Amino acid sequence: PPCVLEGARSSALPYGLLMFFEIVLMSTTAFLRYRHYLGSHSTLVQSIYRDGLFYMFCITMISTINVLVIAVLPLSYSEMLNTPQIVAHSVLASRILFNLQLSWARPLLLTHQSTTLLDHEFQARPGGNETASQPDEALARW
Repeated sequence: PPCVLEGARSSALPYGLLMFFEIVLMSTTAFLRYRHYLGSHSTLVQSIYRDGLFYMFCITMISTINVLVIAVLPLSYSEMLNTPQIVAHSVLASRILFNLQLSWARPLLLTHQSTTLLDHEFQARPGGNETASQPDEALARW
């Protein structure tokens, strides 16, 4: 007989618990995002929450499909999605890191509210008469 890698139907339980944990984690993250950082103009904060929620959503969907495959399909299909789930973890985690690197280069989205904040960076220090022409100059003088 050929060598077939099969799991037991009871292996759906760990995936079910993982799925429950992922849903709780995703819900908590979404709640904190909208509770504390809804008006944030920081590209770093937006990138972390957007990519983190996307990561958790994708992994939750893969875990859900894993539970369905284990529970419904024949046992020979039970290990079918283990490798794609590992690959999805790696790809999505790398996506988060690459987007964080991009958001580090652009620390602030320019909106009407944030441009008024930037105006303060170009003003002279109290008692001084110079104004800075670049944001980095303004920060270096402080």
